Amino acid sequence: MMHKVTKILGTALLATAFTSAANAGQNSGTQILLAADNCFAVGQTIANDRGVTLVAAEAAVQNGQKVCKIVVLAPATNGGRPKREILFIPQ
Repeated sequence: MMHKVTKILGTALLATAFTSAANAGQNSGTQILLAADNCFAVGQTIANDRGVTLVAAEAAVQNGQKVCKIVVLAPATNGGRPKREILFIPQ
């Protein structure tokens, strides 16, 4: 019983934190832009340009520099498995 109460309380606190963060952005007139959203858009563009399938896109840090880590699947030749590629695009 105590585990359920803790789980429900934790979920409620998490929902409150997200709501507060969203409202904070609205009240100040500023827009909250997540780097991951930008990386997803970059990944979609790259996938469309290369004719591959976008698997994942996320913000990352490589050698102290902010980058987008893009994972794509390229079609295989001769009926084999698709080739998985990981690309790091500077932000």
